[in-house]
Amino acid sequence: MLTGLREYLVGHGRLEVTWQLWAGMLLLVNGLAPLAFLDREGAVVLGTYLACIALGAALTRAQGFTRLVAAAHLPWLGLVVWLFPHLAEAPADGTHGQWLRMVLAMNLTALCLDLNDLRRYAMGERRPL
Repeated sequence: MLTGLREYLVGHGRLEVTWQLWAGMLLLVNGLAPLAFLDREGAVVLGTYLACIALGAALTRAQGFTRLVAAAHLPWLGLVVWLFPHLAEAPADGTHGQWLRMVLAMNLTALCLDLNDLRRYAMGERRPL
């Protein structure tokens, strides 16, 4: 697993700077910000992010750092569906509510990008990124 994680991180480091910044923003919103909200939502967001990292490492270990790694973010589908009802409990004018809305917006955007990468992988683009 550690070999896959190392390969996954090396692969991210080889991406264009724009994609590295995007991954850094996802880390901040999903991996670090939940530590400020040690509640139910924070635990679920952080747990899902860690699951995505583990899945990304496993996919990289199995197939290399290809567009298939986009499948590592598929657990966010469940997270997004789970979070929607919780928005009513977190007013948009509070820090917690703003963070939850940012998680939803960024993860939905990432999922759209990932679905395109998976489509491209399925169409034959399988070379390492």
